[in-house]
Amino acid sequence: MKSIFFLAIMLTSVRSIAQTSGTGCRISNNIYTEYLGIAYPYGPGTPISYYKSPGNNVPINYNNYDGSKPPTYYGYKCGQINYFDASPTGPAQYEFTDTSSPCIISSSLGGSISGNGVLANYSYNKPAYCSASTMPLPIDDFLIPGSFLFSCFGFFMLRNQSLRRIS
Repeated sequence: MKSIFFLAIMLTSVRSIAQTSGTGCRISNNIYTEYLGIAYPYGPGTPISYYKSPGNNVPINYNNYDGSKPPTYYGYKCGQINYFDASPTGPAQYEFTDTSSPCIISSSLGGSISGNGVLANYSYNKPAYCSASTMPLPIDDFLIPGSFLFSCFGFFMLRNQSLRRIS
């Protein structure tokens, strides 16, 4: 009975969506997030961070209100970095902050330059606004403790059974 309960807990799915944070290269309405490294594209001097293009990038949602939507429409978009002032239906969202450091997007570190931008710190997919999706628990994280507990349970069951035979 106990082992079935333990197995049921291990196989249970939880509902969550992860908030994502990091640093990327903001160019126009996108933040490129796939970091390649640092290089000196303009010769000796200041090193510049390179981000991959084409690569992972997250669009920025600047539009917080759409008159064609119902009056309760807030405008927060999951999977995008939201940046807008407060509206009658919700609070302001400022999910990125530019730094003063330049950055470059390129297909490779030190490769030809596809665009110049500025480093930005970002955080998006706030759990308060994003609907959750099903994500299975990582069973492999629990293999060692689960094996240990299952072994202890089996040891005590066999020990109790052998003690009953003796008495």
